[in-house]
Amino acid sequence: MPLHRDIRSQTLHERLVRKSIKFLEKLWYSVEADYPEYRIPRRIDGIKPDLYAEAWWKKKTIVVEVETCDSLDNHAKAEWKAFSKYTKGRDSEFWVVVPDECLEEAKKKAKEWKIRVDKFLGL
Repeated sequence: MPLHRDIRSQTLHERLVRKSIKFLEKLWYSVEADYPEYRIPRRIDGIKPDLYAEAWWKKKTIVVEVETCDSLDNHAKAEWKAFSKYTKGRDSEFWVVVPDECLEEAKKKAKEWKIRVDKFLGL
């Protein structure tokens, strides 16, 4: 996440994190989240993702980074690169969650930055 978000962007980010948590919990994933009342996600290459989810019955992990339209920047690029690298070659996936209105922009950035994202979710 950018070092400083305005209040509107921070509120949107929190709402997207909450929706992502609910989505993964409905799929029976155990979720660690950078969100009140949740265990803080483990760091990956020194970077804390917004969510880290595990499915014990599949032995599958999902690393999720939530962005707002104004956070699709070089900071996001560094995070995405680390999370994509971490999940490559494991029984893991890297997901990016963004507002619907910037879903195409997020896909474009991943392609431009040459970063593998297993799933994009527009919420």
